[in-house]
Amino acid sequence: MYHLRTEYGWGPDKISKYMKKKGVLLGQPSVYRILKKKGVNRPLEKPRKRLKYIRWERDAPNDLL
Repeated sequence: MYHLRTEYGWGPDKISKYMKKKGVLLGQPSVYRILKKKGVNRPLEKPRKRLKYIRWERDAPNDLL
């Protein structure tokens, strides 16, 4: 499992799906904990910026066009 992270750069979600295909049932949180414990996790240095919320509304109520 560690080589999938180091060689291919796969994240916990993709590793979890790959392992499921191979017959090993591990959830994404379990894979994340294992990678974190082994030190192959690369957490973000700073939080990602949230995309600005764009507000919109229709011209008239129940207007579908």
